[in-house]
Amino acid sequence: MKDEVMARPTLQTKLTNPVRVVAFELETTGLSIQHGARIVEVGGLEIVLEKITGRSFHSYCNPESLMDEATIRRLGRLTAERIAAAPTFSEIADGLIRFVGDATLVIHNAPFALHFLDAELERFGRPSMIGPGSTVDTLRMAKQKGLEHCSLPGICKYYGIAFERPADVRQTIQAVAQAYLAMKQDSSRTT
Repeated sequence: MKDEVMARPTLQTKLTNPVRVVAFELETTGLSIQHGARIVEVGGLEIVLEKITGRSFHSYCNPESLMDEATIRRLGRLTAERIAAAPTFSEIADGLIRFVGDATLVIHNAPFALHFLDAELERFGRPSMIGPGSTVDTLRMAKQKGLEHCSLPGICKYYGIAFERPADVRQTIQAVAQAYLAMKQDSSRTT
């Protein structure tokens, strides 16, 4: 692995590894890294040759700071105790990097997730694990297709994929994977 930090990836729909992709999602304590928000849950689901394999990665992450009551309520299913007992992101990063490998990441609202992912890696001196052109954004795909509702629940409703909020990362990566495959297989459909 190189020691320098890689440039911000280009978000596109052309895959650098068309055989293996990983649907990816994370949950954070807030919306702004500048205000101390950190990753508290991360996961990925493997897709090989356009089939969901069931192979996955999932971990809770201790944000190494106390979460306020509003954050705990917003996260709902996560408790302060569960997060406090979880490993830190730096402790799970190697496993996540190994799981992703050279796969293209499929993420809903990729710029947000990549911003947090890169910040966590940078925090302990690691380069970005995302190279140029190695990310597909399902939000961008939906907009390019002209879907009226481009949120993940909106895409799922459009394609008849079961998905309800609030969802944990494992449920969300399943929905991202199914939405990606549906849009990819339905490349001519628009609203």
